[in-house]
Amino acid sequence: MKKKYLSTIRFNRFNLSAVKIRTRILALFLILITAAIAIVTGVTYTVGKDNLENMISNQLNNSVRSIANQISLLNSAYSSKEFSRKLNYVLTSELSSYKRAGYDTDIYLLHADGTFVDITNTNRKTDKKANLPDNLLKSAIKEKRGSMKIKLDGNDVTVAFGYILEKDWVYAVSVKKASYLKLLYKLQFISLISGVICIFLAFGLNMLGTRGIINSIKKISNTVVAAGNGALSVRSSASHGGPEISNLSNSLNLMLANFQKLLGEIGTSIGELNASSIELNQISKITDCSTSYIRELTHKMSNKYEEQNSFATQIAESATQLIKTIEKVIQKVNLTAELSQLMINSVLEGLKTIKELNGYMGEIELVSKQIVDFVNILDNKSNEIHKVTSTIKNISGQTKLLSLNASIEAARAGETGQGFMVVAHEIQNLAYSSAVSAIEVEEIVKDIKTNMDAVLKIAEHGRNVSYKGSEMANVTDITFNDILNKVSETHKNVKDISYKANHISENIKQFEINSDKILSIINQMAASSQEVAAEVEKHHSISGSVIVNSENILSVAAKFEQLKKLFSTD
Repeated sequence: MKKKYLSTIRFNRFNLSAVKIRTRILALFLILITAAIAIVTGVTYTVGKDNLENMISNQLNNSVRSIANQISLLNSAYSSKEFSRKLNYVLTSELSSYKRAGYDTDIYLLHADGTFVDITNTNRKTDKKANLPDNLLKSAIKEKRGSMKIKLDGNDVTVAFGYILEKDWVYAVSVKKASYLKLLYKLQFISLISGVICIFLAFGLNMLGTRGIINSIKKISNTVVAAGNGALSVRSSASHGGPEISNLSNSLNLMLANFQKLLGEIGTSIGELNASSIELNQISKITDCSTSYIRELTHKMSNKYEEQNSFATQIAESATQLIKTIEKVIQKVNLTAELSQLMINSVLEGLKTIKELNGYMGEIELVSKQIVDFVNILDNKSNEIHKVTSTIKNISGQTKLLSLNASIEAARAGETGQGFMVVAHEIQNLAYSSAVSAIEVEEIVKDIKTNMDAVLKIAEHGRNVSYKGSEMANVTDITFNDILNKVSETHKNVKDISYKANHISENIKQFEINSDKILSIINQMAASSQEVAAEVEKHHSISGSVIVNSENILSVAAKFEQLKKLFSTD
């Protein structure tokens, strides 16, 4: 009993350890999600920043190239006064387009020496000098086109420049870095908020999804271990985790109730068997004394016929009573054997239910794997969407370039091209909106991929929970097999008792037959006194065998009582 108690303590410690492991796994799961969100956010910011800076740089270079070409065309097409008016219109329109896009932009039209060009009168010289560095002006004159990142008035700016050879001018556009990174900052903040929400949702769904199943399996395991240690009055209260868990719990409780009833019947049978064995032993001793006495009386049979006849009758009655007692014992033993067989059937039914539970756990594992496969398919679709948005951005860039060329042609057409120029500007705005929408779609796809990664982690955790349930079901299966072995041993002992009781019954029936012969011999006392003496001697031997067999029955009953004490039914 001490060993069983220690094994119960070890099992309980294992339960506490399992809860701690579950907590550590959940903590690790949250850390991994947080790290993944941080990495994705960082990579999104870095890649998005680089792409956005490249896009802004390309947009500025295209704009500078377009404006420089327009200025060259205007210079050759108009007089000085008309040129100044058209130049003012082109530069004002360009600056407005940047402002509408949300960029903090400055436009510079400079002479080669760095002084501003008076766009109201291009022939007039001004002394106001731009705050652009000299190396930028030198690069513009030398390289004709280009861009660079510099600091102006303490702000990081991207500057695109172009050299207008016909006028010896430098045209430059500067955009503050903070103005075009606003959208990226907003998307980064939205990604962080979405990640935090996903963490809380994953945590809550994990706790809700696994708590009922794990607690129910623990209750069933504790009940089985208690039954294995002999406490048959303990019942499983598991009711969560699905109909399979409930059926397993109900089957276990029914099996324990049947086993408890069986032990009660066995206890009653043991008591009756013990009482019958004591009675049989007493009768056997009386019979032995009687046969000894008869053996002495055979020498005086001729003078004490009536007394011998009385003793012979007593022997016959004792044999009859003994046979009835043995038959009653045999009936109780057979009933005990039937109950033990019923217990074995109940245990086998429990083992069958556990195997079904293992099957359901396998199905849970298969569903988790299918979820992982579906998430991988969605990830591939997200990559295809990314390719489409890249194509849209390229098309929008080409559309904007075409709109700029259309603006140039409209400007060349003069007053008749004003309506066409408005259409060209609208096409340019539409191209810009398409590029911005493509960027937003890319960011949304990235958020979707982040959420799919979180779903993938949750599915993998569900698969791990199904592994844990399979392990607990295996522990329950081992305990059921232990119970089956004990009940089978009990059934074997009951069969042995039945065999010995039948053997005793046969001996007593033989004793009864011999008693009838004694009566017949007594009636023929005068002619067969020697034969009676021999029969009495034979009966004496049989009564000794009955005493030995009755003592064997008492020994078997004591062993049966010790087996019963291994189980508690209170």
